[in-house]
Amino acid sequence: MALTQAQIDKFRTVGFLNVGRVYTNDEADALRDRLMTVIAGTSRGRAEAVRNIAGEELEAERDVVIQVVNTWQADDGFRVHLYHPEICRMACDLIGTDVLR
Repeated sequence: MALTQAQIDKFRTVGFLNVGRVYTNDEADALRDRLMTVIAGTSRGRAEAVRNIAGEELEAERDVVIQVVNTWQADDGFRVHLYHPEICRMACDLIGTDVLR
């Protein structure tokens, strides 16, 4: 999906852009399931770090904020996600380049 100039301008003004749905429900469910295996430490590879960045003294389980660093190293599904053609095309549009590295 190519972005319009209006979308690019909005991104540059507000700092984010909601482009709507990129993945199907099944694709999103599969990525979520893969993330749960990375967080649980049962994925084939290992993320660089998986930690609670909300701190140790939590009032409730809902206060947990999980940070996973370099998820793509832990799971091939996230490596595929990293190079998703539509997402990469939109990123190129937003930063004004033809190539991402």
